[in-house]
Amino acid sequence: MNQNDSKDLSLRNMLILTSFLGILLIASSFIFGIRVYAVAAVSYIVSFIIEFAFVKARGKKLDNSWMVTPMILALLVPPNAPLWMVGIGAGFAIFFGKMIFGGLGKTVFNPALVGIVFITVSFIPYMTTQWLNPQTGDITSQPPIMQLMVGMPFDWELRDLLLGNVPGMIGETFIVGIVILGIALLLLKIADWRITVSLLVSYFILQSIGYFLLPDTFGNPLYAMITGTLLFAAFFVATDPVTAPDYKGGRLVYGFGIALLTLIIRTFSAFPEGIVFAIILMNAIAPHIDAWYESRQETQENTTEVAS
Repeated sequence: MNQNDSKDLSLRNMLILTSFLGILLIASSFIFGIRVYAVAAVSYIVSFIIEFAFVKARGKKLDNSWMVTPMILALLVPPNAPLWMVGIGAGFAIFFGKMIFGGLGKTVFNPALVGIVFITVSFIPYMTTQWLNPQTGDITSQPPIMQLMVGMPFDWELRDLLLGNVPGMIGETFIVGIVILGIALLLLKIADWRITVSLLVSYFILQSIGYFLLPDTFGNPLYAMITGTLLFAAFFVATDPVTAPDYKGGRLVYGFGIALLTLIIRTFSAFPEGIVFAIILMNAIAPHIDAWYESRQETQENTTEVAS
């Protein structure tokens, strides 16, 4: 594959990924209302201004990756989030999560998650206690994931959970759509199946073991899989090739690490959802996973040379 083919493939992947995320945004507008478009618009406007300023200052061109980060960030905030907070999150994501490292291909952490983590810990009430219930239009402090993880009575119907008619982040509730589009990403080889499968299978097994041993502490594994950000992040965020390990085996380890950390944070921390923090932590560990695999490969090659 020549350089132009590689660029075309990268552009193709960006456009398909952004289109799939856009479909989830449109679906969310039927669940939460048209305000979700205002959230996305603010995220895009702030992101574009900051990224455009950076590339112009450096004498470079705006690359196609600028479309992805603001969309993911918009899908990871509550539908009733204040627009000023969305703008702060988008600005922080692009400035500190992407451009300060040099832009596309040089980021250490997923840029959208950098912004989400910042506004989550900075504006806790807006991100963790005020959720729009699409069934009633009221604001609730108890989304399904919180009820499940803290042992509250879980009174949500499976049909509503699958179709997204429950409180949650803009892009996380429409489970049927997430799974269909996520599988399409894997089949088109835009996302690596090793990360997604390793993450989801590991989480389900770990959650099931915990539920079997301590049912009062660990939530039902089936509901744990289809509530919160787990599925959305497993397909659309954790699979970011820039911040994930390069080695195939390392990606399996990476997925397992995200699953384990998600389980720990969900179960024992003050935050009901843990996968955003888990991915950020594993982003930091990803280079060390690659280094271990590279060292192991070099050792095997040296052993083969000595043997021959």
